Amino acid sequence: MIFQAASLKLIKGLGLLKSVFLGFSAGLIFVTGSEFYFYNIPRGGIGDFIGLLCVNLLTYTALGYTYFHYINLGETARRVRILRELTEHEGGMDEQEILAKYNSRDIIEKRLGRLLKNKQVILRDGKYYIGRPTVLWIAKIINVIKMIVFGRTKNDFN
Repeated sequence: MIFQAASLKLIKGLGLLKSVFLGFSAGLIFVTGSEFYFYNIPRGGIGDFIGLLCVNLLTYTALGYTYFHYINLGETARRVRILRELTEHEGGMDEQEILAKYNSRDIIEKRLGRLLKNKQVILRDGKYYIGRPTVLWIAKIINVIKMIVFGRTKNDFN
């Protein structure tokens, strides 16, 4: 978390998502390096070392996943953003002000704009196509994890 926050402040133009990935990667290297540094293989054996390494990496990955969603909730969830807006407006906001600020067409245009800017989506002949499939692969990995943990995918929760 410290590396993520510091990289976000110190590296211009990095962006929140990239800083989270950078922080996660740095932490993963640190956890793996710590395992190799602190574990005494001759005393415990290679099997114990591999088991401990797997458990610690899975634990770190789960904590990283939780941290990502904690940040994501605060930055992208409309409920949280509306509550933040209401806090900043001491006199309150009426429904029309909120709807003007959170118009679904504007939200979709902003999201498409970000996807185009990051080249995750490309626009060709007036149609949108998958560009860099990074987020798509992350979503697929998350679905596999949900299937393993819960025995069902996101679509089964509806």
